[in-house]
Amino acid sequence: MLLENEMNGVAQTMNCEGLEIKIRKCAGAAGHFQIEVRTPWDFYKFGDYASLAEAQDLSRDMINSRSTWRSSSSGDCWRPSVWQSRKCPLGGVREFWRRGPRGTTLSVRQSHGADGYWRMYSENFPIVRGHDDPGIYDTPHEAIGVLEMLAADGMRTALLD
Repeated sequence: MLLENEMNGVAQTMNCEGLEIKIRKCAGAAGHFQIEVRTPWDFYKFGDYASLAEAQDLSRDMINSRSTWRSSSSGDCWRPSVWQSRKCPLGGVREFWRRGPRGTTLSVRQSHGADGYWRMYSENFPIVRGHDDPGIYDTPHEAIGVLEMLAADGMRTALLD
């Protein structure tokens, strides 16, 4: 993976096996960043990450885990299902989200405020992995990793809390 330093609004470029990810400063939102993904077949933009570190972590996750890439009907194996960041519609706390199996929205958020733990959600329903696993995590990336594994399995082993 190749990394370049900041230049002309580009915070960082990552290259890996025909995939190029650029992190740029958002033009309309000071202090926010967007991720631009170029594959051999297409170009995608994902935006409004509150910090450079947040955008870098999600970009590294994209490169390190091919489970975040899915096939499309055209056979394009580089179509990303990228975790995006937004203000949570329920309560104003930030959340990470993406489209999941069958078009549902999967997300992780701190449902009890900025100092609380992170939980997984399908639409607005909390997800647990089992009766003895409450599905709470210290960081969003732990929750995202578990939710990716559940999504890769078609959410068959997920239970709504």
